[in-house]
Amino acid sequence: MIPKDVYASIHSLMPIACVDLVIEYEGKILLVRRWDEPLKDRWFIPGGHLQRDEVVTQAVKRIARTEVGLDLREEIKLVDYMDLFFTTDPFGHGKGTRTVSLVFKAAPRGEPSVCLDSHHSEFCWWDGMDERRLYGPLRDVLCRNFLPELCR
Repeated sequence: MIPKDVYASIHSLMPIACVDLVIEYEGKILLVRRWDEPLKDRWFIPGGHLQRDEVVTQAVKRIARTEVGLDLREEIKLVDYMDLFFTTDPFGHGKGTRTVSLVFKAAPRGEPSVCLDSHHSEFCWWDGMDERRLYGPLRDVLCRNFLPELCR
């Protein structure tokens, strides 16, 4: 793990390489409400930064396990990316947040029993019916790749 002060400095200077997970179960997508900036109190998909010595698929599995308590099936597929700029940041350096995120599709192994980490306040299984509550770029990725008929 990167010490918080070092990560804050990196965060203020560079884009953060991330992986985000579209976890599907019975035609629904797992959403989590974020505690942290950016997008505090907004619905998003589980995700996080890529660690230096980590293969991308290892990051996908780590994030699923640590953020939402799920083990994933082996079929993990890259489906899209998001290049995001936020005015807020979690460290208060005032430079905002820039992330470049690879978006992966995955499924839980067995029936999911979600267990959230301290970065999320709640979760839901989204079926596309209330897409207005989603952050625009995330909504676009989900509509483009998963629920186009519901997001016209």
